[in-house]
This record gives sequence, structure tokens and C-alpha cells, in this order.
Amino acid sequence: MMLRLVLVIILKFELVICQEDMRNPMETQPPSPEFENLCMKLSSGLHFDKSLLLNTTWVSIYSWSRDVGYGCPTLQFSKPTLKQKQKFYKNMRDRLETQPNWKSAKLLMTLRNFDKKTESLLTSISRGYKGSFEAVPNLDILQLYGTDVDEKIPLFSFTLQLLQTNDAECKNQLFLFFLFCKVGVVLYTKVDKQCPTLKLINKVVSSAGLPDGQYTCKRYLNSTLADRNVSGSSSESEENLEDDHS
Repeated sequence: MMLRLVLVIILKFELVICQEDMRNPMETQPPSPEFENLCMKLSSGLHFDKSLLLNTTWVSIYSWSRDVGYGCPTLQFSKPTLKQKQKFYKNMRDRLETQPNWKSAKLLMTLRNFDKKTESLLTSISRGYKGSFEAVPNLDILQLYGTDVDEKIPLFSFTLQLLQTNDAECKNQLFLFFLFCKVGVVLYTKVDKQCPTLKLINKVVSSAGLPDGQYTCKRYLNSTLADRNVSGSSSESEENLEDDHS
């Protein structure tokens, strides 16, 4: 039951699904031990800077998960106000299986996909890599079970890591890895008018060294790449998007 609750929370956060491709949480298969090891290695090979997360809309472009959809979820991070912290504490403290370090809450994470939105309060974890957090879900997570649920909601931990890289068209392009190694990894990026190029995305995907990945926002990539006239024709770009990177 614990795994079921964790998976439902993650699916609710829409890290690996979208409205057009809704999966049953019970059908979700955890990654292999080999994937988890590669994911942990990636977690330690990048860096974290909280200031670079703020004031940015992070667009999902790639995912290493067996249950990925083809939506275009975005992440935004902000500093939570005292009122927001108090609201999470009041609504969730008696619903949680374990208590986070409430005083360490430094970020509010907002995830949007289509017309849906959910928020979570991120509390720091003393153990693990810099950029490791525990997420306190919003009260609306309980709607998945009904209001009469007696079972406690587990926290789940994950790591946020940043990569800054370049190609001929894009300088100092930022990518954000959302690493939840027991479920999968999602790659987000900061989108500008001309960046990132598909070539640069593929470079980052290859450097991650993770198997069984796929693009998560094909409509976005196809339309923007066609408008930019970057390397290759639009038809070539669409063909490239059909290939998984292992």
C-alpha cells in the first residue's frame, strides 16, 4: 500500500503522465536496479543552485519513465510566504506518515499541465546530495482517495540537479533534472526564443547515460523547431523526435 500511495502522489504531480494518456497508478512498474544506480550516479554528477530555479518556467522535454505521457508540464519555483507555509502545516501535518523538517521549507513548487495545477512545499533533507528535498503535497491529493481516507500520506524524496551547457546557437543553456530514482527522471529546460535546439537537447540526453527515454512534449518541439529553422528541415526534425535515446 505504501508504494501505491507514493505512485499516486507522483502521478498526481503529473511528472510522468498527462490528460491525454492517463494510466492506472497500479500499472506503474518501478525502474530496474540498474536504472536506479545510474540515476544515483547522475544525482551526484551535477550541481544545484536554488537561485537559478527561481523566476523561470521550466518546460518538460524528455523523460526516462515507462509511464510517460505526451503533455507539456511546466515547473515553477518560488519562495513560500509564511502564510503558505502555515497553510501546508495546518492542512497536512496530521495527514502525513512522517513529519518533514518544516523549518527547512525553502521552495514552493508549482506544476502545471494543460489547465491543471498543483503545488507542493519542498523541505530540505540533511542527508543525501545538495538539491535533495522532501515534498509535502497539497491537500487536493486526498481527492484521489476521497475525504474518508484514514491512511497516512507518505512524503517522497527527490533530487533537483542543474546542467549548464552550450552549442553554436545557444549559450549557457540551463537544463533541470528532476530525479526520483525509484520511478524515473524528467528533464526540464529554460526555453528562450531560439533555445534550446534539438541538437543540444540530444546532447544532454546522451550525456545523462540513462536508458529507455523519450520526448515528452513533441508538439512543442515540432512547432518551435520548424519556426526556428535550426539544423535540418522540419520533416527531419519530426523524424528525429520519433527516435528514443537509450
